[in-house]
Amino acid sequence: MMICMSNAYSLDLRERVVAYVQAGGKKVEACRIFQVGHDTLYRWLRQHREEGSLHPRKRGKYKVRKIDDQALLGHIKENPDATLAEIGQTFDVSAVAIWKACNRLDITRKKNASLQGGRSRAAGSFSQRGQETSSDEDGLSR
Repeated sequence: MMICMSNAYSLDLRERVVAYVQAGGKKVEACRIFQVGHDTLYRWLRQHREEGSLHPRKRGKYKVRKIDDQALLGHIKENPDATLAEIGQTFDVSAVAIWKACNRLDITRKKNASLQGGRSRAAGSFSQRGQETSSDEDGLSR
């Protein structure tokens, strides 16, 4: 999964939009003419009023991942029937964080046999997308 960040609007555009509103133009019209969102315009007006500048702010850094991939893989190997919520409690994160980590590692949770219409697969096993369940050297199904 690749995260794409859009670039900041140019300083020239910001100045033209704010100048239009300050010269008496309606905010709704400014949004339509310059094709910017209402929230963006209000954020620029507030920034101009509070800071006196419209320069784009510096972006923050990405958060460090809380879950060690190898520790997660080891925990799943030792506890194949654990739910995402249970795994999340072990790592002190939400079930969504565990789901995202498994997704990032390309591991999907296979439902138990009763939910698969009688097909024989181990309950709670994991596998890699697009492949049948198979064990590798560490015993973890991918």
